[in-house]
Amino acid sequence: MTRFIIASGPSLTAEDVNAIRNQQTIAINDNYLLAPWADVLYACDACWWDWHADRQELKSFKGRKITQDKEAAEKYGLEYIESRDADGLSRDPAYIHKGSNSGIQAINLASHLGARRIVLLGYDMQGTCGKTHWHGKHPCEVDDYAPWHKWLWRYQLVADDAERMGLQVINCSRETALTCFPRKRLYSLLQEERELCH
Repeated sequence: MTRFIIASGPSLTAEDVNAIRNQQTIAINDNYLLAPWADVLYACDACWWDWHADRQELKSFKGRKITQDKEAAEKYGLEYIESRDADGLSRDPAYIHKGSNSGIQAINLASHLGARRIVLLGYDMQGTCGKTHWHGKHPCEVDDYAPWHKWLWRYQLVADDAERMGLQVINCSRETALTCFPRKRLYSLLQEERELCH
């Protein structure tokens, strides 16, 4: 099964998001605003759920809402997935590895949800056009300086584990500093998917 993950890199476009509308999709954080049809919304931080709890868009979101924050799960009636302070990917479906980054956590979650092929969008891991996210800055409590240099090497560990697990991860982000996953243009990948179905 193929599952798409939408992260918040500034190169992400509404056009790309709309192109995967009929795909199994995890929207990370604010990306549910671009993909209200996603079957999963994942946000790891309790403060993010606090900021969005009263938004009508979140209240009307029909997909699964999942977090690794136990307090947020209890407070807002979310699905809880245990996380452990480790790098790479957990093979045990009872928990995910934190990897210091929600993008890594979402990849681990996708593998637990049965994906054998994972396609990444908006995984820029760099300041594309001088921005950190397509949606602008988070409220001031969040670390907005985006320490990509602290995360990039962790993704290599994810790539290594994914290969050992027989998990294919493809980076279709328009702009990206991630070099540990194969790159492909989104529309080429979608065309290949259509040809495989016929």
